[in-house]
Amino acid sequence: MRQQISGLACTVVMLGQMAMPLLAAPIPLRSLSSAQVPPQLGLDPQLWQNPSGGKGDRQRLLQAIDHSLSYINTAAAQAAYQHYAVPTITQARVRRSLLRFRTLVKSAKSAEALSNAVRREFEVYQSIGK
Repeated sequence: MRQQISGLACTVVMLGQMAMPLLAAPIPLRSLSSAQVPPQLGLDPQLWQNPSGGKGDRQRLLQAIDHSLSYINTAAAQAAYQHYAVPTITQARVRRSLLRFRTLVKSAKSAEALSNAVRREFEVYQSIGK
């Protein structure tokens, strides 16, 4: 089963849109086919190793996901998602997506493996503006 993710643009950090729901005007989204998803989506070698050869940023990404999971479980998130501009993006769906993305980040052995898993398991949406 493919998960749904949304973002302000298809290459933004996928969690930003999900962690802080926008309550203003509706956000039109366009579903991207596999061919339309930019090849660099999720392709971040610095998650595994930084340019100077040191430990990468994967642990920080996992912490960011954990912060998003903490938020999504709050009463504030529940209230926000009741009035979310895109009815198909629910609090429960976002929680499932975050949990699955966290699992993929932890288990992927490389940036390429993570990118491939995201392409295989998630539906990608692009904001098309007003």
